[in-house]
Amino acid sequence: MGSKLPKRSKTTNLKSTLLKLVVAFAFISALSIYMIAPSFNVLVFSIGFGDQQPENVTSSWPSSASVFSLTDSPNISTTRALKVTIMSSTSPKSISEQLINNTTQLYPNFTASLPTTTAAAQVKTGPLYMTAAFMGRLGNQLFIYASLLGIARAQNRTAFIRRGTDLEKAFQITHVNHNISTAGFLTVRQSKYASFEPKLMNLPRDNVTLIGYLQVWKYFKNIEHEIRREFTFSASLKKQIDDILDQVRAEFKPDVIVGVHVRRGDFLSTRNQHLGYGVAKASYFTKAMDRMRSMLNGTNVAFVVVSDDLQWCQENLNFTDVRILEPASPLLHFGVLANCYHVILAGGSYGWWSAWLANGITIYYDKFLVRGTWVMGGVNLQDYYPPGWIALGD
Repeated sequence: MGSKLPKRSKTTNLKSTLLKLVVAFAFISALSIYMIAPSFNVLVFSIGFGDQQPENVTSSWPSSASVFSLTDSPNISTTRALKVTIMSSTSPKSISEQLINNTTQLYPNFTASLPTTTAAAQVKTGPLYMTAAFMGRLGNQLFIYASLLGIARAQNRTAFIRRGTDLEKAFQITHVNHNISTAGFLTVRQSKYASFEPKLMNLPRDNVTLIGYLQVWKYFKNIEHEIRREFTFSASLKKQIDDILDQVRAEFKPDVIVGVHVRRGDFLSTRNQHLGYGVAKASYFTKAMDRMRSMLNGTNVAFVVVSDDLQWCQENLNFTDVRILEPASPLLHFGVLANCYHVILAGGSYGWWSAWLANGITIYYDKFLVRGTWVMGGVNLQDYYPPGWIALGD
């Protein structure tokens, strides 16, 4: 008779059972991830339209496709081609077929590449980063930075910016990081510069670079205290600001100092007038000052005027309780306005942020953005002006 196989020990059986359980658990986990992944599908593909110029290619697409960005695409040789990034709960094959079928009905010359991503590959498990492209001057950069932090915080992302912005010269900001590479980041563009967009608060699970002016207070309303802390003036700048305000106190002995921002300069250009930027008349500032005096009844009020047109201010606003500041750097003038109790502003992101940082009564010119013009096409006034700010006309 042949020799008998040796009996397996209880220890060996236990190890075998545990190994099977581990393998089964791993298989179930992998299967679960695969099944869940479609809820995070991000599809990237190119579309071309021959010589046609579609105004809104996405209008015919199914509601299951949430468009995150449309950018020029070099992948298709055509007069008009776009690179499309969407997020969808539908499988890549299914959603791409729907998009192609729907678009072909409207644009016969439509061509498309297949989606370049798969469901499982798009599910990010590590930390997610977010940055933004910085444009414009100080006021614009303040909006971009604040909105970047607010959008990132709402989605548990790590926000950072590169060195080289105007913000580093003025404030004690903490989210500067030059060591994170943005290669491969998903680019997400804002559709309207001053209108709240829900899509920005529900981004795909990918590292993202935001592009847009992001002039919406709602993006950072939930982290207001953090933003105010980030926009603490540097010690050297704060000393210069305090020196100017001390001079005003010595001259007028006021209980309250109100900042007045008079912006004229570039807003008077033919181009900006055509775009729809309104320039406040002297009657607006007179009414706003009277309104402020009335609201602060019983207190001694002094007004500090900051402007890019000092001669106009001397001719129109040289009242006994007004100090018109001498020429200085825009940063210093901004700091003076932001450290007043209350602010009267004409328009623009520079004045907007001085009022927001002052955090008192704000009166703004209600014809700064002219209705029916190009500039109003990107604005929702309820998203741009915070509640409680007072609108006033000429």
